[in-house]
Amino acid sequence: MQRIYRLLPSNNSTVLALPNENYPLECLLFDGKPKSHWWSPLPCHLHKPKKYRTTFARFCLIPVCAETLLIDDTVLASLVGRSCEYLQLVLGPSKLVAIHVIKTSDCLDRPASRIAFVDNDIYRFCLGKVPFGEIFTIEGMTSTRFVASDSNLPPEEDFYQWYHKQGYTGLDFKLLWQSEEWGNGGDDGVIAPR
Repeated sequence: MQRIYRLLPSNNSTVLALPNENYPLECLLFDGKPKSHWWSPLPCHLHKPKKYRTTFARFCLIPVCAETLLIDDTVLASLVGRSCEYLQLVLGPSKLVAIHVIKTSDCLDRPASRIAFVDNDIYRFCLGKVPFGEIFTIEGMTSTRFVASDSNLPPEEDFYQWYHKQGYTGLDFKLLWQSEEWGNGGDDGVIAPR
């Protein structure tokens, strides 16, 4: 089964914030444009610390994890590294990385989709262009993150499956499309409802 999700930080995820200092807007805008060539580690602090810490935190609505997680879990590092760059944050003595998605896909069938970012949005995709197993953004929607999963892939090649297999926390996956509920709309690879 193939599924496409919108990737969101969960409501209960640990939240990181910047100190009350002036930072350039580029440091807070995650629009899919690479930043690692000029990025300097930013100091941050816990916003409303919670008793329960999640594996993935959030910073400006993008996922953040401990740098050691990517060192310890080489599969996760490989999966995320296919489509993202790591931007360092510092929380006291801890080194964290913001996961900035820079892979953009043109897999959305815009004429057949109705998207206003509300609960009843309709997403239609060009199946042959979907990067299954990866995190990605869509052209023109680069502040929104997506994950495409394919149950035929081994977990080591599919971010969604690996995240759940490892029991990680802090991210939510909002289902937008799945292959069992939709059929192929024609030779062009557009997926449309049955």
